[in-house]
Amino acid sequence: MIMAVPRWNDFIDPVMRLLADGKPRTRSEILAGVVEATKLTEEDMADALPSGEPRYIGRIGWAITDSFQAGYLLRPARATYTISPEGLRFVETGDPITHQTLKLSPTYQEYLERSRKPRAKGETPLELTAQDDVTPLEALREANRQLLVALEEEVYTRLHEITDFYHFEKLVGQFVGALGYGGASEESIKLTKRSNDNGVDGIIWQDKLGFDRVYLQAKKYSTSNKVGKGELYEFSGALDAHGATKGILLTTSEFTEGARIEAPKARNKHIILIDGRQLASLMVQHNIGVEIDQIVEIKRIDGAFFTFDEE
Repeated sequence: MIMAVPRWNDFIDPVMRLLADGKPRTRSEILAGVVEATKLTEEDMADALPSGEPRYIGRIGWAITDSFQAGYLLRPARATYTISPEGLRFVETGDPITHQTLKLSPTYQEYLERSRKPRAKGETPLELTAQDDVTPLEALREANRQLLVALEEEVYTRLHEITDFYHFEKLVGQFVGALGYGGASEESIKLTKRSNDNGVDGIIWQDKLGFDRVYLQAKKYSTSNKVGKGELYEFSGALDAHGATKGILLTTSEFTEGARIEAPKARNKHIILIDGRQLASLMVQHNIGVEIDQIVEIKRIDGAFFTFDEE
């Protein structure tokens, strides 16, 4: 995947050259100077992590931190940096300063070794120090994304392994309830009897008196059997028969393009389509059929704590 924002290690050289004049600069001043020197565009600076933090800020930050850990930068005051004699020596050679340049420093090698050491007995060390392409935080987020993708795939597979249709309908009822439809009461979601469902599998009561209702139709199809316009029209007709205006048509397979085009056109009705992949993704997002295995805390410096007012 090609990203517009330079890799974190590509920011090492501009950081070092910005500080080569020997003047101390705050972290924010370095950020501004590097943005200007590297000619980052507004689009580059708008590229953000899932947390909302602009990607370039984190990457420049790691370039500063690792250059400091290598001893090529000094920190004379809080969040303020200057270049060290060793760092200036590398700048004056005229050669590009890279991650490999940092690795020439014994102090940086010690820093890398410390970061790899397990903190608990029996813990397997995992190298998440800044790599050539991403920062440790980005690597951690990407690893989590890959785990979620794999989990969604497993949930999707398990959905197709359910053989009892009534069990599947109950699962769907729990699913819509966990999404917040029908409130907290189990009585607000009622599954209809399969022998007399009149085209619907469930009724979701949005209020206690039942004035606002959402009707549900669940189709447990194989991956090769898509739900088309015919099934959509049948469900729309069932809503008419019940005097309903809101419906959820859900399937473990997919919808044809025609069904997706026609659904928004349903007259005087609002029909939501949820296919198997969306169902699996939403189940993972809302912890339905899955459980939390581990929670990882990501901590950072509390700048206010280390700010001391001079008397």
